Amino acid sequence: MAGGDAQAQAGSLARAGAAVANALTAAKFDYYVLALSWSPQHCTTPAGRRDAVQCGGTRRYSFIVHGLWPQYERGWPENCGGEALDGRVVQQTLDIMPSPKLIRHEWAKHGTCSGLTPVDYFALARKAFSQFRAPDAYGKPDREIYVSPAKYKSAWMESNPGLDSSEFAVLCSGRFLQEVRVCLDRNLNPRPCGSSVRDRCRAPEMIVQPLR
Repeated sequence: MAGGDAQAQAGSLARAGAAVANALTAAKFDYYVLALSWSPQHCTTPAGRRDAVQCGGTRRYSFIVHGLWPQYERGWPENCGGEALDGRVVQQTLDIMPSPKLIRHEWAKHGTCSGLTPVDYFALARKAFSQFRAPDAYGKPDREIYVSPAKYKSAWMESNPGLDSSEFAVLCSGRFLQEVRVCLDRNLNPRPCGSSVRDRCRAPEMIVQPLR
């Protein structure tokens, strides 16, 4: 066998082996984390001020989908390789994830570990997103709202009957609401979070930024 042919065959076998390994990784995660980013907070950051799509357009976003992450009870898989992301999928997802860069990043890092095609993965993220409603009192504020993290979590449970405190986490950036993360089984039912998903708001009172 010629040297070039041998190298090509070895490369093909290596890629096939990697594909099998990636498929096995994708099949073994324990649950999903639906990460919901509070867009007004992102838009106050230097990155947000440069983000013309999410922060500079006519639509004022509240929560957006940061990602739907396959998760282990401890830790998570990432960058599992696989199918390339079609531009049409990106365009169809912009209403819930208003950043092409974010969509591509989330598919490469997390979606490829789901065992799903890009179309099915983002359809699942959309379905998960549609299942939850931010509390009316904090969903579309026109001014800063000061609230304790515990009271904010209670409001989320009131707005989403059946959601338990152990099944989601509230994260802050300093004193500001940054993200809500909901733990879901593969059927998108809420379930207790693993050890790497925890509340992260240290101040006794956090600030919910107004829509902008």
